[in-house]
Amino acid sequence: MKKIIAFQLALLLFTFSTAQVKILFDATKAESAGNADWVIDADLNNIGYFISNNGVPTTGGTESNAQAIPTPAVTLGNTYAETYWDGGLSYWGLDCIKKGYSVESLPIGKAITYGNIANTQDLSKYDVFIVCEPNILFTATEKTAILAFVNNGGGLFMIADHDISDRNNDGDDAPIVWNDLMQNNSTGNSNPFGFLFNNPGNTAIDNISETSTNLNQSLAGNDSILHGPWGNVTRVKWSGGTTMTLTPSANPTIKPVIYANAISSPPSGNNEVMVAYGRYGKGKFVAFGDSSPFDDGTGDPLDALFTGYMGDVTPNHRNIIMNSTIWLVENNTTLPVSINKFLASVNHYQVVLTWEADNEINIEGYQVQRSLDGNQFENRGSLMSANNKGITQTYEYSDAIPANNTNDLFYRLQIIDKNGGNKFSEIRNIHTNSLLSEYTLNLNPVRNNLLISSKNKKARTIQYCIYGASGQKLKQNNITIAQGEQNISIDVKNLLSGLYIINIYDSNESNTFKFNKID
Repeated sequence: MKKIIAFQLALLLFTFSTAQVKILFDATKAESAGNADWVIDADLNNIGYFISNNGVPTTGGTESNAQAIPTPAVTLGNTYAETYWDGGLSYWGLDCIKKGYSVESLPIGKAITYGNIANTQDLSKYDVFIVCEPNILFTATEKTAILAFVNNGGGLFMIADHDISDRNNDGDDAPIVWNDLMQNNSTGNSNPFGFLFNNPGNTAIDNISETSTNLNQSLAGNDSILHGPWGNVTRVKWSGGTTMTLTPSANPTIKPVIYANAISSPPSGNNEVMVAYGRYGKGKFVAFGDSSPFDDGTGDPLDALFTGYMGDVTPNHRNIIMNSTIWLVENNTTLPVSINKFLASVNHYQVVLTWEADNEINIEGYQVQRSLDGNQFENRGSLMSANNKGITQTYEYSDAIPANNTNDLFYRLQIIDKNGGNKFSEIRNIHTNSLLSEYTLNLNPVRNNLLISSKNKKARTIQYCIYGASGQKLKQNNITIAQGEQNISIDVKNLLSGLYIINIYDSNESNTFKFNKID
């Protein structure tokens, strides 16, 4: 059933559902250099990482070049053979499809951004960001984007490798890249996640090959990583990997999952940790010290690949990786609410935002945010959620256009649940610098003629549509308006008594009014 009827005015309409989890695999940081092939799918093998180019990816080589959308296409929730896609992480990607998630790759040459409307693969559009053994340092802007993504509710999967594993020969291997993100960033926090990967600068283990059963005994039997929905975990195998040193004083949420064998039984403490997880802000992170467990043994035919995902200590690696992926998604960014319609229009020099919400379970409310450039947003106001499970609820918020505004305005919604999780909607753009008219509704209720006053910057043809109480279109016509002030009269005497909506619009703007028809 519906509590309030929303009217589709065919302007700036989109569908957004937080029920569809989106995962982005990074491919911009030399993840396919050397014998690595950490991509979910690559149709071309034409990338090179040459010393002469300081390890920066360029064409002319034989390494995997992941495209944004894996091919062939898949149907979400279905099961596919691991060879359906061509990449060392294809098994993992297809398991995500089996779980009902969608997956994409961030291709070489694309930027890692957060809140950038110009980037079609901006992190704000995804629930989880996976980076498997990066070999190129993140830029200052990328560090800011990644940390903001997690802080605002995103999930980050961090995968390293042993020290001196520099595959593209630029002087930086995965432990260095990850530690640089955490130690040198714009937040002023040199240990935001509460751990560092061990490398030659540390005294702990930084290159191990072993099978460990040293599980953290303090974790409960229902721990999301060791005993998650994909299956239980009893061991892992590192084939040239590193460990981590945890600092709970920097981040009290950090938890060790598995220790190296150098830790005596029962395993405990903060040193020589192989797998860890925790929270940062409203988001989550999982960290692995080795990339070998993720290797499915297929991909670039010129690389030496191994079956770590389902070949070593089967099925433990698959279980712990998918348990971690599911944990990054659940109870955090995947809110049960679905935003079916989000409409932005101009009415009386105000931006009117309307949206429909289904299945509001445990939703705190909606924060309306505005930006002048599409990047930096500010809070404009908030609406509390009605939390109507099973009922479609319609919301409306009006925001005054700034005086003498010459810029376009950008709007988005921040959906906040009662546990602190949040999700951002798509960004909508209003062309305020092209507004041509100002309309005023006169005499309401109406008997025979609906009277509207207009102030027009130029003569042109506009359209109007009248909608009934259940959303059906009842009347539509064109009107030629003159420059300057003008009164518009619309015949409504044939309408039955009741509530109606009229939308006056052209290609530049839209104005909506409610009116009551009486006999």
